[in-house]
Amino acid sequence: MLDKFLALSTKQKTLIIAGAGITMFILSYFAGFLIGEFYFTD
Repeated sequence: MLDKFLALSTKQKTLIIAGAGITMFILSYFAGFLIGEFYFTD
């Protein structure tokens, strides 16, 4: 898996890392939102 990743071009690596970073940001945002809703509702 890692050797396939290393074989990719720099542009492809950048797109994959950026996509993964954005995905993690969105997931953590929604997780934080859901936890906030769950803990702070009356």
